[in-house]
Amino acid sequence: MLFKSAVPVVLLTLAAAAPAHAESVVMHYSAKELAAPGGAEALYKRIEARARSACADATPAGAWARRAAAACEEDLVADLVEKIGDGRLAALHVRKSDRRYVARG
Repeated sequence: MLFKSAVPVVLLTLAAAAPAHAESVVMHYSAKELAAPGGAEALYKRIEARARSACADATPAGAWARRAAAACEEDLVADLVEKIGDGRLAALHVRKSDRRYVARG
């Protein structure tokens, strides 16, 4: 019994630690790039790729690693979009996030 209750605590702690490591991610972009036609979409794809890379590096290997990396990616993308603070990028993020949850549900 002790083993079953201890495992989820360890997994949550490690999963929560991955996004903290990824907080040092820096995203370079220009206002010109964002204002260009399709700029928000292009920047969003770069943000997703950067989050995927950072979270893959930050997530320890294990059976649960895919879920931990996915959670890390989602959190990091949301953080980067929020820090950039562009309405078009935020709206795109909401649309893409909604699609992910519909696909899972």
